Amino acid sequence: MEDRRIVKTKANLKQTLCNMLARMPFDRIRVTDLCKEANTSRITFYTYYDDKYELLDAVFEDMFQEMKSAFLELQLKENPANDLRLTCRHLVMTLVRQHREYPWFFRRLNVQDNMDLSLSYYSYMLNKIEEFEIEYHIDGRHAYDTRQLSAFLTLGFWGYYTASMKEKKPEDQIAEGALELVDELVSSAVITDSGTKS
Repeated sequence: MEDRRIVKTKANLKQTLCNMLARMPFDRIRVTDLCKEANTSRITFYTYYDDKYELLDAVFEDMFQEMKSAFLELQLKENPANDLRLTCRHLVMTLVRQHREYPWFFRRLNVQDNMDLSLSYYSYMLNKIEEFEIEYHIDGRHAYDTRQLSAFLTLGFWGYYTASMKEKKPEDQIAEGALELVDELVSSAVITDSGTKS
């Protein structure tokens, strides 16, 4: 177990990065400026993180753990038998919840203006969603491999969500639409068929 001072220092660095991300693109954030704002030395920063990308991954991990906790809570309460449709709905519900809790972050996920941040996030989430699919058997039933389905769920959800936000649709309507889409996906040949890709 980490020393409380180390935990506090890491939390401070992560929070400082989040504060800076709310104001500026990731590629404009320098470790020197981050340390100054966090009132932490560069030596301390490099004791715990190799670079700002590793710190960013630590922020992603915190976000993912929150998402996973919310997902597991839903599964425990509403889906003890791991019904595939409910599992997929719960996954989408936790993604929607994360967008609501971190609106400043998801506004920054713009490939044109923030490519490093966007690619880092989607690469990280792609691996994590793939872990979900393996653990909960959302594996495409061999019609598509797990990596393909992970990419679709990760990038497809983001595409749907950001397009809906640009159209200024109400958040409840966006969330309901996402759940309808996942219901159709689960009942489609993509998930339920055991055949192979054509």
